[in-house]
Amino acid sequence: MATQANISKSTNQSGSAKKTIMKIHHLNCGCMCPLGGALFDGFSRRLSAHLVCHCLLIETEQGLVLIDTGFGLQDVQSPYSRLSSFFINFNRIQFELTWKLIL
Repeated sequence: MATQANISKSTNQSGSAKKTIMKIHHLNCGCMCPLGGALFDGFSRRLSAHLVCHCLLIETEQGLVLIDTGFGLQDVQSPYSRLSSFFINFNRIQFELTWKLIL
């Protein structure tokens, strides 16, 4: 799932006014479903919460910037060698390739 926002900025390096437009895309790059429902996410009506691993893709005049906070391919392929068993089991992480951002 991706959402998009446009942001205008009115400064440049020399201090003179310059209007630039950046597009910011919100990407969902992972899902954790810990037991506890609304105690974790504030809205779940069932026993499991739904927490998103957010990533941002920013379009600037200089190019693309990716701010990645999701789980990577190596995390999906070999989760227990990269993350603790407690973290994986407590958060009930959904290790699915469909949630991965691959560039």
